[in-house]
Amino acid sequence: MAFVFPTWRVEMQFSVGVWTDVRLDIVAAESIRWQRGAQANGPRDRIAQPGLFEFSLRNDPGNSGAKQGYYSPGHTNCRSGFTEGIPVRIIGTYNAVDYPLWRGRLRSILPDPGIYRSQRTHCTAQDGISDLTDTDVRAIAPQVNKTETQLLAAVLAALPTEVQPPATNFDSGLDVVPYAFDNIGVDGAPDLDRGDAEPHDGRRSSSPAARPVRSVLGCPNGAIRRRPFSPPARPRVGSAYRPTSFSASCATAGCAASYSSGRRNDPSTVSTDRTSRRTSRACAGRA
Repeated sequence: MAFVFPTWRVEMQFSVGVWTDVRLDIVAAESIRWQRGAQANGPRDRIAQPGLFEFSLRNDPGNSGAKQGYYSPGHTNCRSGFTEGIPVRIIGTYNAVDYPLWRGRLRSILPDPGIYRSQRTHCTAQDGISDLTDTDVRAIAPQVNKTETQLLAAVLAALPTEVQPPATNFDSGLDVVPYAFDNIGVDGAPDLDRGDAEPHDGRRSSSPAARPVRSVLGCPNGAIRRRPFSPPARPRVGSAYRPTSFSASCATAGCAASYSSGRRNDPSTVSTDRTSRRTSRACAGRA
């Protein structure tokens, strides 16, 4: 059986659209470490984990720029374009064919201090899955009669430009969804009238967006601004006055309907939770 010995290189985009090979500046004594894709094969491991790429660069005059501080952002000799957020990738080559092995963005740059010691810059990059994990979609239009592929494309298009994937490859959608993204509540809260706070299998979700929602009671306009809230923690002995509250208000213009609740923790009580509640309801549209 023949052994395969591909070559590899690390590239960075110091200028937009231009990849530069920096393999000569990689510190050989500190091997590179990278991971990508799914890290387990359990029945619930359906989504890839955030991928990391860790490596070190020569920051002494022996690097490709022959400058000390070549990979120290803010230094006079810093390489042009070397900063956090630039694209990074690993390319493997076999039989003169390049194969992308890893791609992401530079997230952390940590140069070693001093001019007589190791003179190395430790770098950490994260892949596109990390960008999707850290980014929230703030606004997306309701979708009507769209396939799964079209819905995924709409979500990616709503992301900031710098975190959008450089390329996508989707299978053809099999089903057409009549309505999607039409039940996103105000401020990102779910709409309990549609049952969004509960997963389809009936289990209660622990995500912040699926927490219980309090809404206005008795508002004749029927337009409610819903906000999720977290249940107050049980008071402890010696705890100071810590008010916890939740509130909601009517989203209709000119309507002042509101509901709020406040709780006072009594520091002198151990087993009894003395609470005082205040409730106000008012609506300008009520007859």
